[in-house]
Amino acid sequence: MLFINFSDFSDNITPHVIINKNRKLFKDKLPIFSTCFWYLSMTKREVCEMKSYVKFETPKEVAEKAYEAVQIAKDTGRVRKGTNETTKLIEKGEAALVVIAEDVDPEEVVIHLPMLCDEKKVPYVYVPSKKDLGKSAGLEVSCAAVGIEKPGNASELINEIVGKLKGVKPEVKEEVKPEVKEEEKPKKPAKPRKPRKKAEGEESKPEEKK
Repeated sequence: MLFINFSDFSDNITPHVIINKNRKLFKDKLPIFSTCFWYLSMTKREVCEMKSYVKFETPKEVAEKAYEAVQIAKDTGRVRKGTNETTKLIEKGEAALVVIAEDVDPEEVVIHLPMLCDEKKVPYVYVPSKKDLGKSAGLEVSCAAVGIEKPGNASELINEIVGKLKGVKPEVKEEVKPEVKEEEKPKKPAKPRKPRKKAEGEESKPEEKK
C-alpha cells in the first residue's frame, strides 16, 4: 500500500511524482518489513532456539519430566530457586540436576550455567518456559533456573532424565594441555679454588710418614 500526502502537491509537483517517491521509499524499507514479519511469524520454540546458551534440543517428553521432577523434589526434597542459588549449588558440586529455561532474556542471566555444569560434571536440562518452571518450583513468578539439591522421591525420575539426555547432549571433550618442559639452564663451570696464602710466621708442617 502506498501512502500519498496530498499536502505535498504543488504546481511543480504532479501526483505521479509523489507516487513514485513513495514507491521508492517502500522499496527501500521492504527488507526491514520482511524481517519484522518473519520474526513475528516465528513460533516461541524457534525464537528460543536462537539463544546462544541452549547447547542442545531437549525432547518434549524429557522437558515435561523435568517439570515433574522439580515439583516432586520441592515437596519431598529440597530445591534451589533462581540463578544465584543454582550457581552456588553447582559450585559446591551438590546439584543432582539443574533445570534451565530456554526463554530467559537477557541471555547473560543464565549463559554461564551450562559451562559451569560441564566443568563440575553436573547434569542439566532445558525446559521451554520460565513461567512453567517457576510454577513447578512453587513460585507465582517466572524462574530462570532451578537446582535440585535433594531429589527426595524424584531420584528415579532424575536418573531417567539423565539417561535419556545421553543420546541428545553432545559429549564435552576435556582439553589436554601439552606439557611444557622447562629448559635446563647450563651449569656454570666450577671456579678453581685459589691456594690459601700462609700467614707470616706460619711454618709448613712436615708430612707424616706412614
